[in-house]
Amino acid sequence: MNFGQVSLTKKVLRVILYLAILALLYFFVRYFINRGSVPDDFIEARRQSSVIASQIVRGIESSLSNLDLIAENDRNYNFHKALGLVYLEQDKAKEGKAEALKLNKQLNVMASAVPFIKPEGARNAALGSVSEEVSLISHLINYDSYFSGLLDTLKLKFSGDISYDSSDVQTLIQNMNSEAKEINKLNDSFNNKMAEFDKIISDSYSFL
Repeated sequence: MNFGQVSLTKKVLRVILYLAILALLYFFVRYFINRGSVPDDFIEARRQSSVIASQIVRGIESSLSNLDLIAENDRNYNFHKALGLVYLEQDKAKEGKAEALKLNKQLNVMASAVPFIKPEGARNAALGSVSEEVSLISHLINYDSYFSGLLDTLKLKFSGDISYDSSDVQTLIQNMNSEAKEINKLNDSFNNKMAEFDKIISDSYSFL
């Protein structure tokens, strides 16, 4: 027997065994450590947040459209109908505030679940999306404040109150439009970051 060949064979076997161990380690890291993991609480809160945020954005768009109707009735001196629309918008504003509270609740659930998301890239994307929605709520609060001020001012106008100041209306509308643009932008950013999150999670399950 050629002992040199036996020694060489053992070395080859050790190399093969070493490579096999490396392959197993890679598999373990790839599919057990880096594999995507998302808490059920986050998934459900995310779904609820998306629905609520979309409703809020649609509500704002509807209110801005109704302001055009109020302005049209104002131009036609139909102050009674314009005043009725103002009261209607005040009721809708209350609903909007309730939706904002619901959104804030869901964001708190998402934020609490973020530390348990894997891998890190997905966790960072999730954190970024939650941050965008928190900023959205801040702008929504500002929007509601300006909108409430506008409705109160319009009530003065259509009820014939002498304390009405037309310059207040223009300022409030400009501020509202500015906040509405930010809200739409942040909501789009939230959706984009969640799309990035979904891709990272999906890729973490890929065999490539």
